[in-house]
Amino acid sequence: MCRVLKASRHGYYQWRRGTVGKRKQEDVELSTLVRDVHEATGHTYGAEWIAIEIRKQGRSVGKERVRRLMKKMGLHVQCKNTWKNKGTTNSSETYTPSPDLVQRQFKRTNLDELWLSDFSELPSDGDKIYAVAIKDQASHRVLGMHVSYDLHVGALEVALNQALKSRKLVGRKSNKKTILHSDQGGQYNAIYFKNLLTKHGLCSSMGTSGDCYDNAPMESFWATMKTELMHHFPFQNAQRASDVINRWLYLFYNSRRRHTSIGGMSPMDYESQWISNELILQSS
Repeated sequence: MCRVLKASRHGYYQWRRGTVGKRKQEDVELSTLVRDVHEATGHTYGAEWIAIEIRKQGRSVGKERVRRLMKKMGLHVQCKNTWKNKGTTNSSETYTPSPDLVQRQFKRTNLDELWLSDFSELPSDGDKIYAVAIKDQASHRVLGMHVSYDLHVGALEVALNQALKSRKLVGRKSNKKTILHSDQGGQYNAIYFKNLLTKHGLCSSMGTSGDCYDNAPMESFWATMKTELMHHFPFQNAQRASDVINRWLYLFYNSRRRHTSIGGMSPMDYESQWISNELILQSS
């Protein structure tokens, strides 16, 4: 019978005795860990990243085994968001746009070398809701985020002040020449905002009009955020949107979410490592 069914005699007698093999016991334990990581990351991690998280906990597991367990448990990665952005760029015809100092060269390794910023419309039930973010391109950490009902420069100023505070630059200029890159929206082109950048030693840079590739990492960030938060859509009001986004941003994205482009680290881990390396260089 074992020969016909291509089963091992050892496995047959284990079944007869009602005992579970070591590998199946491990599968039961690993299934719990896989489910925990899947839930903790908001269903955004696939088999490879879940396997890495489990190995960080001291358990040896490969991505193919995790993929098999996920399939068995019916666990799926959050699907791509299909909600389309209506567009938020409000081009100014009054002021001359800043030159493009980036030229699509987004690969950066040093903190505060390049900040990116953009507005995005959020799915809502009623009045339009917008978010504006400022991100450090080296670590992918979002330094400032503001959610409101308008696209005015005031919303952008709130996000900028958050970024400056997070880098301890409020009231003083940075020793580095940080570039803040954006599209040609009227908010970024406003004299008031450009004066703010000059005051804090930041340099304005703008991509060409109507070309999303000139600020591609920010477009990618919005796509990631909307995919991972799509089960909260649509938002009933700006306060609800702000609560959900800030919880995701500060409790997961900045502190825990792994990024392939920075070696599988989270933004905060990358910054901690970068600062440690800088201190070592300064003392040597």
